[in-house]
Amino acid sequence: MRSIFLSDYDPQVVYKTCIDSISNVNLRDRLNLVTHDIVAASRDYKQKAEDKQLYTMLPNLCKNNEIALGTVTKQELKDVYSSHMVGKLKPARKFYDLLLSQAPLGQCPYCGFGHASTLDHYLPKAKYPQLSVLSLNLVPSCKDCNTRKNTKIATVAEKQSLHPYFDHKDFINEQWLFAEVMQTNPVTISFVVKAPTQWDEVSKGRVLSHFDNFELSARYSIEASSEIVGIKNVLDDLRRKASPDVLQNHLHKQAKSHADQYINSWKTAMYQALACSDWYCGKDASPKNSNLDIPSLETCPRCLGRCKLADTTCEVCKGLGSIRKEELESLKEPIDEDISCPSCIAGELNCEQCKGEGKIRWEKAKEFT
Repeated sequence: MRSIFLSDYDPQVVYKTCIDSISNVNLRDRLNLVTHDIVAASRDYKQKAEDKQLYTMLPNLCKNNEIALGTVTKQELKDVYSSHMVGKLKPARKFYDLLLSQAPLGQCPYCGFGHASTLDHYLPKAKYPQLSVLSLNLVPSCKDCNTRKNTKIATVAEKQSLHPYFDHKDFINEQWLFAEVMQTNPVTISFVVKAPTQWDEVSKGRVLSHFDNFELSARYSIEASSEIVGIKNVLDDLRRKASPDVLQNHLHKQAKSHADQYINSWKTAMYQALACSDWYCGKDASPKNSNLDIPSLETCPRCLGRCKLADTTCEVCKGLGSIRKEELESLKEPIDEDISCPSCIAGELNCEQCKGEGKIRWEKAKEFT
């Protein structure tokens, strides 16, 4: 998932721009009369989204031809979006285009690789017609994610998919997406969710729900297969001309490069898995049975998947953000030991960070990353 820092367009301005283009005077007047209700619903949505409680918003289950708000039917509220915001010649189309342009690198924030070509209603307009043109409910997405999600809604906290506008911080900075190399010919990659152990149960459930709702396991595996075909010649050349360690080091660098951009991208997880596979790198030619119940990689407990601490490469995971389970179990150094101060060389007395001690606490060091 990719985060989006969106400008919160005034819901009343957007709504009024949409309905002012309606030529049917009767319909326009009836829609004008519910403006206060639309704005109130928008405020309620924003508050609940910030509190991670959108699942508590009650859906409108009336039929399309039935009254949903004031004297306006559900279909008429839905058409405010489909006919008066999406239409390319409509005045409100400018908001549609602005929202679509927020997609990071033009890619869908839900899956991280599809082309964002449409807007998805995070809470579907079929069940929440009063939110059909609310900017905070409109997320740029690819057609696959928009179609797969469809009109599903969560009824409990842990079933909520991640929201690109509101779910930032740990969901973005800490690794929860991992992969495993399947010893097949040609090689295949399986993806799995393993949230950090320190997360609460709702957060753990949400990343799993996001992974399942958008069917990311199968979609990521397809992308990974294509990527492996594309790099096959380069890796085969390394196998012939160099040692397995050289190949493994190359894959580690690729993993770190992708992790520096997005720690939870499928490419990060794939290259981590390839780098940690002795079988794939030619160190172990004997076939093994794969078991995805317990992934071979764990989030690094020292940098918490950030790859760095105090702006220096984490010495435990070597900047990968993850570590093999067996390596984790063999660690002798305390994970929470102090970090060398990144702001001075040898404990300068006037250093604002370490106050002359030359070290800063582990918890504080994470703030520099």
